[in-house]
Amino acid sequence: MRGVRLAFDAMMDARAASMEAAAPDAAARLSAVRRYGNFSQAYSTAVQTGLRHFGDAGGYIAYGEKMGSRIALGDPVAARDRWPELLAGFVKAAGRPSFAEISHETAVLLAPMGYRIARIGFDTALDLAAYDFSGPKKEKVRYAQNWLARSGYAIVEEQELEGAHDAALALSAQWRCTRVVKRREMAFMNRPFPTKPDTLMRRFLLLSPEGGVVALLYFDPLFEDGAVVGYVAVFKRRHPDATNTAELGLLKHAVDVFRQEGCATVTLSLAPFADTRPSGFPENACFRLMLGRLYQSQLVNRKVFNVQGHAEQRRRLYGRQIPRYFAWGCGSPFVHLTSLLRLCKAV
Repeated sequence: MRGVRLAFDAMMDARAASMEAAAPDAAARLSAVRRYGNFSQAYSTAVQTGLRHFGDAGGYIAYGEKMGSRIALGDPVAARDRWPELLAGFVKAAGRPSFAEISHETAVLLAPMGYRIARIGFDTALDLAAYDFSGPKKEKVRYAQNWLARSGYAIVEEQELEGAHDAALALSAQWRCTRVVKRREMAFMNRPFPTKPDTLMRRFLLLSPEGGVVALLYFDPLFEDGAVVGYVAVFKRRHPDATNTAELGLLKHAVDVFRQEGCATVTLSLAPFADTRPSGFPENACFRLMLGRLYQSQLVNRKVFNVQGHAEQRRRLYGRQIPRYFAWGCGSPFVHLTSLLRLCKAV
């Protein structure tokens, strides 16, 4: 089946017109992220292997290609006044590509170009100036941290523990064995787990009473005007036998650390298909209905990805929900979504 799938992808890719475009190098991309990378996918667009880029040293759009479709990832990483120019240039050069996990602001710019736009889920922001863990709704989060402390667990950042990186890689491999999709790492909207240390990421590890690494939570930075203003939770791993309170305890600890450091926000990344209400833009009612059914499907949740559990983990934090959108300019949205899922290695 894998050979058939790859052959089909190659056939579809061959039908797509070639695209010649400026491509900022890694240093230019990171420079742009440091100035304008204040959304959850920004850092990943600069460092994820396999992505392509349209733009210049002042800003860019990241995208991938699959089954003949070009799909942009997230918003433009550029000054806001350059977004119309970058989007229009990319749409022309790429042959009316689709856009995944974009903000309302990007959707507003694409709609007049003839794009149809559907909600594809929501991100969650914890605005730290006003957010705290008090109140009965967040009792489970407080309990998780207190239970871990009482039970002899400890939380450290990776640089504080000798051999932590190798232990994290081993834990990730064990975690993969428990997943529905075991043979390959997710990509694109969730980049592959990093195998090399990254000095800009923040990595928190949960140590058992015996000192072993039993869970981890990694964060990418959010930037504005050259300064870190927050972090986005991007990777979580847990030993199959580890306590169910591990993730909540790690998250609360990390949020408390970031608050003490003066960060403005922590985001939790996309909950796919969890919000499929009308977008307020031109869209396709059948496509929107299908997205809702994907979220409700027990087959999808058991055999592909637990989207319901993913969304529930975010809702229990009671943060500010931020809608995210999928946009397409021509062709069938069902085909474009299939290309996106293939690009993400979900199917």
